[in-house]
Amino acid sequence: MINLYVDESGSMTTKYTDYSPHFIIAIVHPKNARALKSTYRRFVKSHMDELREADKGGKMFANGKFKELKGSEFTPALKKAFVDYFCRDKQFQLFYIVIDNKHVGPNLYKNTARGFNYCLKLALAYFMHKRWLPTTEDINIQIDERNQKTNTKSSLQEYLNN
Repeated sequence: MINLYVDESGSMTTKYTDYSPHFIIAIVHPKNARALKSTYRRFVKSHMDELREADKGGKMFANGKFKELKGSEFTPALKKAFVDYFCRDKQFQLFYIVIDNKHVGPNLYKNTARGFNYCLKLALAYFMHKRWLPTTEDINIQIDERNQKTNTKSSLQEYLNN
């Protein structure tokens, strides 16, 4: 079983601005999912004070309890610490898609959940065609909760089954 973790950054918008020029989808393929989770926990534990300090928007903590890492809340020093911490043991492969919002037609983003699913499907097909991801194993895809609306889960499954 292959585990893939998917998250996005930016806005899916054809109203291009300096604030939202790109929409990015990142896919993490851990070599050992259990070891990567352990690394994640150790990073959070060892940087708890810095994370609390950086959480100006209240996105990483709820009622004083840690919720999730949000790169948009990180200071430049915390971003560097994060990259250094996670990249030192080569525990994963990172794939990403950058969509330039200036060149997107209005139909792709008419339904952003479907647009996201379509872009993810095309990317996964490309990565598998290039043999960067295996094609012979079952794949478990964990997607950020923003894109897990019930009515779009089935459309993603249909895309991927094709």
